[in-house]
Amino acid sequence: MSLTKDSTDKAIILVIDDTPDNLVIMSNLLEDKYIVKVANRGEKGLKIARSNSPPDLILLDIMMPEMDGYEVCELLKADPKTADIPIIFLTAKNEVDDEISGFTLGAVDYITKPIQAEVTLARIKRHLAIKMVQDKQRDAATKLRNQLIYMQKISSMGQLTAGVAHEFNNILGVISGYTEISKMIVEDIQDDNCKDDLGQNLSAVEKGVKKATHLIQKMLVYCNQHDLNERKKIDVKPTVDVINDVLSTLDTTDNAKTILTVSSCAENIKIDSIALNQIVTNLVNNAHYAIKNVPDGCVKISLEMIELDELQCTACGNVISGGSHIELSVADNGCGMDYETILKVFDPFFTTKPVGDGIGLGLSVVSGVVHQAGGHIVVDSKLGEGTVFKLFFDK
Repeated sequence: MSLTKDSTDKAIILVIDDTPDNLVIMSNLLEDKYIVKVANRGEKGLKIARSNSPPDLILLDIMMPEMDGYEVCELLKADPKTADIPIIFLTAKNEVDDEISGFTLGAVDYITKPIQAEVTLARIKRHLAIKMVQDKQRDAATKLRNQLIYMQKISSMGQLTAGVAHEFNNILGVISGYTEISKMIVEDIQDDNCKDDLGQNLSAVEKGVKKATHLIQKMLVYCNQHDLNERKKIDVKPTVDVINDVLSTLDTTDNAKTILTVSSCAENIKIDSIALNQIVTNLVNNAHYAIKNVPDGCVKISLEMIELDELQCTACGNVISGGSHIELSVADNGCGMDYETILKVFDPFFTTKPVGDGIGLGLSVVSGVVHQAGGHIVVDSKLGEGTVFKLFFDK
């Protein structure tokens, strides 16, 4: 659990004590430096600790009716949501056995009543500082773990995909070769009706081969994108020109509008133009698929400079640093996605489309190419309202 902050950047301290006078004393002592929450019963304290705005530190009285401080501490440490919150016991006891009991349950310190203001403030400050360091360590470990899992998954799927793609490519080569031979044979057929029928059949085969070849190319791009050690010289073109090139060749069957908005201060994304074309093509095609049953369907593409607060990348789980970024977004007012689907959309071969409409590599390719360029992705979506893919790149 990260150190809780509100708009004033004050840490939250929860005081749990059944004596009203003690709650008043602690509130008066702490309220200038911290946000203070109080509870006069253990059960009420547990409810506050488990809320959406949990405390950063808990001052917990030991001697309370119904549920004493030891029991409250034990329940807090048993709950993953509150286990990392440091607990300082407030006690009139000064027996060694009592202190050992508290430390055994997970408390970080003891403050003996009657409290001394300077000592209390110093210990609270110290344990909040320790918690902040521990939070940063946990965040770094989580970031590293997410990245490792992501790379392992991508690596294994890439190897599998490469094998399948190359085998499939060999089969297509055979089909294509025999198709060309068959076309030459058809030219010598005298029966015009038979010749026409066979010609149409061969044209259908050629069309299928082209579609399959395009699919193989996409699979190979997916495999090759993860070789981060082989950085080739990139061909950067004006981002707006690349987007317009995609829109000019877009093959959509819907009557939806596609709107491009470019901020006057927007800069070009430092990414290879072919890779950017691939990103925009996949995102726009997906957006049009999402609005195919929407009467007033609309796809909006925007390019602008923004000041970004820290966000979490939907694809890799890492934190996107705050500051100036180039944002490329593709939004639609289509069917939208639920939270569980959002978590899976970048997984290789995951698709919500029917069999034959896609194999689930498009967004995986987008994720790989964006991250290879040093970017990140955030997805916002609601069922029945639409989806927006926001791509963030360093300027």
